[in-house]
Amino acid sequence: MVDKTVSIYVFFDDLLKSINHREHEKRKTTDAEIIIAAQYFSGNIESSISFVKSTLLISDFTFT
Repeated sequence: MVDKTVSIYVFFDDLLKSINHREHEKRKTTDAEIIIAAQYFSGNIESSISFVKSTLLISDFTFT
């Protein structure tokens, strides 16, 4: 699941960049991360954070 999740994250991150999508300046997560949370965890941010921390995909994950 980790490889698939990373692949989908990269896809969405590249897609958002290609359409010149701008991230909110004060947010510490990317919109691609939010898309992954919505897709795999039914929008449950706490579950998404737990997954990211357990797999060490992001070393210092803080959602604000």
